[in-house]
Amino acid sequence: MRRLTRVTLAWALGASLGAACVPLTQEEAKVAVEEVKLATEAGELVGATVELSTDFTIGEGIERAAQTLADFAESQVPCSTITVSSGRVSVDFGELGDGCRFQGRTYAGTVTWTVESATPDAIVVRHEWTGFRNERAQVDGAATVTWDLGATTRQVVYEADWIVDGRSFSGDGDVTQSLLDPGAGIAGGIVIDGRRGWTSETGRWDLAIDSVGVRWEDPVPESGRYLLTTPQDKTLSLSFRRSDANTIEATARSGGRTFTFLVHRLGFVTST
Repeated sequence: MRRLTRVTLAWALGASLGAACVPLTQEEAKVAVEEVKLATEAGELVGATVELSTDFTIGEGIERAAQTLADFAESQVPCSTITVSSGRVSVDFGELGDGCRFQGRTYAGTVTWTVESATPDAIVVRHEWTGFRNERAQVDGAATVTWDLGATTRQVVYEADWIVDGRSFSGDGDVTQSLLDPGAGIAGGIVIDGRRGWTSETGRWDLAIDSVGVRWEDPVPESGRYLLTTPQDKTLSLSFRRSDANTIEATARSGGRTFTFLVHRLGFVTST
């Protein structure tokens, strides 16, 4: 996996202007939507474990923060096996068939949290995933998650490998997350800004993220915009709008061409 670099939205906008003269085919646009869908499904796994590690008090110290994380994980996923030692918490979700669930979903594999620092201003926790999976996806890798004072936002810098529907990906990212609806908590979704990138069987994809709203039950975002650079060095804008409870409209634009697709809750993509 390549070294992380910060890609700004301004850079992506400039790149999209340079690529405006490159025609985008409907098939290329559909492949782009499919790639984003699979990457989003892997993100649900990452988001679940980050959310499970949010219950602590800023400034309580490394050892106490680790114990607080362990206590919260046990209260939320009592069927898991939790081990605590020297600022480190390991949560073993077991196997998919054992019915170990968190927020209505079944998980398996192991997540480890290491509290790297706990100050009055921020808490930094390293996440490690080993065979962590749900019914459709699996993630192996690590992330550094930093919460600001009051935990109004969190920065997630990660490198990971994932498998979705039998397809393999290797990627990295640097994103900032906040709650879409603070009153509803994580169930109300999150807003993401930043960058992501991944390599799949189709090549390298790079993504600039502009205020994208994501609910984990959906296969793609329900609002906001992506600027995506394809392996063919074509840049397109992807915007999202919810059509109904089970369907999201994804619109791809590049080089004066526009293609619209419907992404269904079950994961399949159709052209309009």
